[in-house]
Amino acid sequence: MNIKKFNEKCSKRSLKSLENNIRIWIIANRDLRVKTILTLEHIRDKERYKERKRYRNSSFYTYLGDIFNIRKGTFLKEREAVLKFPDESIRHGSGLVAKVIVKCKNNAKTVLQKIDEGSKKGKEMSRRKIEELITEYTDPSVKRSKPAPITKLREELKSIVLENEALKVENKTTNDLKREVISLKSKLTELSTENAKLKTALEKSTKFKGLYEKYRRMYFNLRNTLGSLLQEETKLPEPT
Repeated sequence: MNIKKFNEKCSKRSLKSLENNIRIWIIANRDLRVKTILTLEHIRDKERYKERKRYRNSSFYTYLGDIFNIRKGTFLKEREAVLKFPDESIRHGSGLVAKVIVKCKNNAKTVLQKIDEGSKKGKEMSRRKIEELITEYTDPSVKRSKPAPITKLREELKSIVLENEALKVENKTTNDLKREVISLKSKLTELSTENAKLKTALEKSTKFKGLYEKYRRMYFNLRNTLGSLLQEETKLPEPT
């Protein structure tokens, strides 16, 4: 989709025309959703999903999640809404109808009728008024959400503070480790330099040792030669 061209088309139309299009698309989308749920219900009821070899021994809900990425709970709620109130599901959306059924139970039909009455000339009832209506007709068996007590809020705040302190300690520990790593790298560089010096000294020492052995052998050869010439035992000092 070319978004730039789409925006150019929108710029040439009035706001009222754009709003009418949006309403049409919303209703069309709700209608398609109802058809989607009814089609899935047909596949489930007639076990048509088993026509796929892979799902011959699987449940419908495995097939539903794998093929359409729809959760079992979502399908069941919307299925009930569509089967009980198909027209209302198209007008207001299967999601809203499902919510009314869950919360208002036996009063669901009354609530949906009031929502219809509150929607005039294609203009839907505001979300705030719908929520107030649902709250008014909520079944007594449904647990109402209660505001968190002050003590609970204090505990949550305390937990947040402790987590923050833990993060500070962790950050400090991390910084200490970074400094230690830098120090170790510096020491490693020093040791590398010392190692190079020792290696050079060892090479020199080996060279001098070779020269010493060479002249030592020459000394003994010269002494033996002189002894032979003088025909007497000549004692010369041993090299050190």
